[in-house]
Amino acid sequence: MAFDTAQKKGLIPTHKIYSQPFSIFAKKSHKLSIDSMKDLKGLRVAYIEDIAVLKNLLPKYQNEFELVGVKTPFEGFNKVLNDKVDLFIDFTLNGNYLIKKNFLLELESVYIIENIQVDSVSAVVANKPLLHSIITKALNTISYNEILKITKKWTIEYTDVRKIDELLSAKEKIYLDKLKKIRVSVEKD
Repeated sequence: MAFDTAQKKGLIPTHKIYSQPFSIFAKKSHKLSIDSMKDLKGLRVAYIEDIAVLKNLLPKYQNEFELVGVKTPFEGFNKVLNDKVDLFIDFTLNGNYLIKKNFLLELESVYIIENIQVDSVSAVVANKPLLHSIITKALNTISYNEILKITKKWTIEYTDVRKIDELLSAKEKIYLDKLKKIRVSVEKD
């Protein structure tokens, strides 16, 4: 989640984990050649309305192409699949992951908007400062290259999580032992 989004939702953000660009997704059968935002002229483009950077950037293009706001990535992909829009803009990592995971094989990334990056952070509800401390320490044990591997694979198989235990205070270890389970979510609720 973006740092600003975490703060607006009343969460405690950690430091930046990684930056990610946006991609433009389309049907493979459309065989689109897109080399810049100018190539979207005359097309219908879906985007997630709640992503602040897109909400601020895209209106300057509204005379170039038609903008269609959606609530979720699946709504955007469905609009592309059902020819309600020509393209859908989402985070590169998220969009490619959802396409693979859900076997949306008729979709592909046709362009990466590299000049727009969003810094992603993890965040914790405000009433859990001890958990925030634990997550921050855990993230600090992971090298930048390991973070890249994790984000590319959506797994932690490359990270030796045993290093994290050495950094935790006795109080943090007791907290985790009592907790047993941590619910991970991209939304506050």
